[in-house]
Amino acid sequence: MTYAATAIKSPFDTRSMKNGGAAALTNKRIVKYTADKTVDVATTSTDKFAGILDQSSGVYYSTQDPLCNAVGQMESVQVGGKAILTAGALVPVGDPITSDSTGRGISAATLIAAGTPTSIIGYAATGASGANVDFEIEIFPSNVYNAAAGTQVVSVADHAALKAVTAAARYAGQVIVTQNDGWSWIFNSTSTAADTTEQLVVAPTAGSGKWLRIGQSIDIKLAIAFGTADAAALFTVPAGFTLEVSRAFWEITTQFAGGTSSAIGISSDTAPYSTKGDILGGASGDLTATLVSTSKYVPGTLGAKYASNGLVYLSAGVAVRFDRIASVYTSGAGFVHLECRVIQ
Repeated sequence: MTYAATAIKSPFDTRSMKNGGAAALTNKRIVKYTADKTVDVATTSTDKFAGILDQSSGVYYSTQDPLCNAVGQMESVQVGGKAILTAGALVPVGDPITSDSTGRGISAATLIAAGTPTSIIGYAATGASGANVDFEIEIFPSNVYNAAAGTQVVSVADHAALKAVTAAARYAGQVIVTQNDGWSWIFNSTSTAADTTEQLVVAPTAGSGKWLRIGQSIDIKLAIAFGTADAAALFTVPAGFTLEVSRAFWEITTQFAGGTSSAIGISSDTAPYSTKGDILGGASGDLTATLVSTSKYVPGTLGAKYASNGLVYLSAGVAVRFDRIASVYTSGAGFVHLECRVIQ
């Protein structure tokens, strides 16, 4: 036996609310709260949704009130159950739904996956093939889910998405994981630390505060290449951090070659690790035979300062720099890794 698809049903579970906007409302659109029991058409994906304007609301016949849907008039707003909504774009069945700029329903799946704060009114019970097509939506029993409250964002795709988390979705002590590298970040609403490499600190695109990387043991990965200048600062320890560098090593993606017995190393711009090769490479630096891409991860030569007591630490404001110890390579690229323990 086969069954016909369920037809779109008339809505139910409605409330009477006043049109508090500046223009007449359109049926089958998402409306937002503007005051107690007062609504207007939703215009963003982060509005506080009140419900959906009932499809039977405002139907005008010559014998009825000609002011239906007009400013200041009472409207029938559906706040629960299945409703009929006009789509603003193609809507896949089952997707969470938010509002476009005119109150039409659009999928919120991409916004939520990117960690973008998003309010949703419910889930699509049927799909819509494109804009201005009516579809059926199951409204949340609690009427609205507002991701702008912040606690719903627990992971984002990458650093760009982390920076894009808005002030409304951030709060002191919030922890978010960046999926591309698996790093964990905690939001400090008063921090002014800076880190252009985004190894330890990520600044939001807008607003104050900083995302600080958490974890006692961390790997700082810094890009290098044959063209990297001598004494170039690869990374500066942000304010508030003190790092113990347990060891350093190379990651070679393109073999280093060229020059005359060329050698490279890593040091800092501040004593006692300011002599070339103090952190990695040693006094003579690491040579072509060591920096081969077939090995990829290369231990390299232990920095000279490790030979004293094995302790190398970098305080806030200290820069890690690249050393051209002998000659200059003409090709090669990769990274230097600093395995660190966060002391402070």
